[in-house]
Amino acid sequence: MGNSQSFTYLASFYALEVLFTEYSELAPFRLNLGTAPGSDIESECGELAAEVFASVTPTNNQKLRKDIDKVLETEARLKFVFFICPNFELGRQPQLERSM
Repeated sequence: MGNSQSFTYLASFYALEVLFTEYSELAPFRLNLGTAPGSDIESECGELAAEVFASVTPTNNQKLRKDIDKVLETEARLKFVFFICPNFELGRQPQLERSM
């Protein structure tokens, strides 16, 4: 497992912490690691979908745009993209958000 994948797992655990804190009523959540089908994180009720990644920058290989597009294709009511990158504080990044 490469460093990028290890950091993506860490980002996934951080995302789950946020989701359990903010949306506990939608638990349980399914974590699809690696090449598992579906969104990276899904609520079993289908109301929430999230994509997760780790990268040197959110725009590297257009990863942020691709993950936003992927989560927009879901039927979930709540859609998120979580990431960890150097030089970005953990937490919401309003400057990178786009309206859905």
